[in-house]
Amino acid sequence: MAAIFTKLWSMSMAASWLIAAVIILRPLLKKAPKWINCLLWGLVAVRLVCPVSFESALSLVPSEEAINAGIAGSFMEPDMDSKAPLDVRPVALGTDGNPAPEDEAAAEAAGEAGADSLWRNAAAAIWIIGMIGLWGYALIRYLRLRRTVSEAVPLGRSVSGAVPFREDVWICDGIRSPFLSGIIRPRIYISSSTEESQIGYILAHERAHLKRRDHWWKLIGFLLLTVYWFHPLSWAAYILFCRDIELACDEKVIRRLGEEEKRLYSKALLSCSTQRRVVLACPPAFGEVGVKRRVMSILGYRKPAFWAVLLSVLICLIVAVCFLTTSPKTWQIKVTIPADGDGTFCYSEEEISPKGNTLTLYAGEGMEDGEIRLLPVEASQENAYDEAFYLTPGMPVKIDVEKGAWFKIGVRTQNPSGEDRDVYLSVENVEVRIASEAPEDAEEELDSGGEAAESPQRDPAAVDRDTEPEPPKETPPVSPFPIEFLFATGASSAGTTLTLNQDGSFSGKHFDHENIIGEGYPNGACYICYFSGQFEDIQQIDAHTYSMTLGEIVTEREKGEEWIEDGVLYMATEPAGLEDGKEFLLYTPGTPLDELSEDFLSWWMGRGSYQEDEESAQTLPCYGLQNVANGKGFFQRER
Repeated sequence: MAAIFTKLWSMSMAASWLIAAVIILRPLLKKAPKWINCLLWGLVAVRLVCPVSFESALSLVPSEEAINAGIAGSFMEPDMDSKAPLDVRPVALGTDGNPAPEDEAAAEAAGEAGADSLWRNAAAAIWIIGMIGLWGYALIRYLRLRRTVSEAVPLGRSVSGAVPFREDVWICDGIRSPFLSGIIRPRIYISSSTEESQIGYILAHERAHLKRRDHWWKLIGFLLLTVYWFHPLSWAAYILFCRDIELACDEKVIRRLGEEEKRLYSKALLSCSTQRRVVLACPPAFGEVGVKRRVMSILGYRKPAFWAVLLSVLICLIVAVCFLTTSPKTWQIKVTIPADGDGTFCYSEEEISPKGNTLTLYAGEGMEDGEIRLLPVEASQENAYDEAFYLTPGMPVKIDVEKGAWFKIGVRTQNPSGEDRDVYLSVENVEVRIASEAPEDAEEELDSGGEAAESPQRDPAAVDRDTEPEPPKETPPVSPFPIEFLFATGASSAGTTLTLNQDGSFSGKHFDHENIIGEGYPNGACYICYFSGQFEDIQQIDAHTYSMTLGEIVTEREKGEEWIEDGVLYMATEPAGLEDGKEFLLYTPGTPLDELSEDFLSWWMGRGSYQEDEESAQTLPCYGLQNVANGKGFFQRER
């Protein structure tokens, strides 16, 4: 639940910009049709419902990383100052299948992670309590309303010869204001004290609500309010939305009325108005709220000009583009320049894939003047990227690239210091993934590319190329894939192994030995499952974390199937650790332990034997895979 609440909080922060924009635009759209305001609130609903957003250079909403930076304790909190190394330290697993005793550093890390998890769980619990409270309030009001109208009878006669009998119109003694109630078969309820001369106008209003499906839209709005009750702007949006529904409904009724009929309609509205000021789960009512403004709007109504309608629609489109999207995410790609470097290109640990045909790079933190180039990893024309470009802080470099191809970024700059130095390159409109294994001919490409790129930047006083010693060959980092994981259930004879490939495909085996024997299986019994599957929608959500969705999983045998082999009774089962799983998080080495939940870390069997210096002991030394639904964790096995 903590992860769900964190996501909803992020979505509410993004929607805040749109809600504020609609609130500002409402007074400026006085001459526009009233349904335009309802359409704008519909955009707000879309923003609150849709869990994903598209990036746009025209967006006025901060990028998701900027929004998530304000969510304390969230697993999505970005840390772009560092990237996870691809050198994977082996995990020491207990030989007896049980966790080794924890040391002081691990205990301290567990305490910090537990405190972080505690406040997130507390916030999620408060959110759930508030949501249930609003549902309970709505249910109580609905039951009271049903009890009030239980003695209502159909309006079975004509009124002033103008209103024929309709089975959806009911008259009741216990209500003061007419309203529309019901979802599947809605009914119009009218007070028995209503003057006959006003019934025609009242029914026209309520039937306009029916045609506009306002009883549905208001219910959807209330359900969204119960989910986002913790955000003040959600309350403001719902109250203003209810008012705009009434204004739009009034406009639909009066646009064909004459001046005298408008006056009589306003009189009926005033006589049916109530003193209710707080609007929650009430059904659409004729005299609900904002009566003064509604009367002024009715009496001053003029048919909107065509230009006003056209401009209003254009404003809605602009609002949708600017506020239903988010600003492009800026990635900080790290390249490590070794101490006393010899001037060769050094390459990033991440790979980038352009979403367009142009790639723009800026100098980031620590990057001074130097050369940059692209090393193609997956590209149709790998020889088209031999050119190097000179990069100066404050001056972007634009490179024509193949859309969808994958590259490493290379940097050649001076580092006369005696320590390794990390430099960063800023890039937008790309996808990022963990670096893959270098191509077989990568060394040849690097050599030829480095030499060719050096010519434009060489000092004229330098010695001739033929007399220079051959520069050392550069070797990109070795890919960590495939990664072997283990989910240990706590018993040495049970667990789940899983091998994850870079494309998200995986395979594995679950086993659980039982010390039971019987006729035909003297060597015992074993629950077993061979499986394979595919993770989809792999996205990097911060410096150390990737999110994945379990697309499919296939088992070799049906659950419950039994067979005997080599004196062992085998019983087909399901892979433990993956049950109920849909969303998974992949943590890379270097992830701060205080950003991980205690539920997840409790499955790490090598945690207690993690004996390192105090600083290193605060980060995860291996890859971890978390099943978000149940908190169970897979940890990288010793390679």
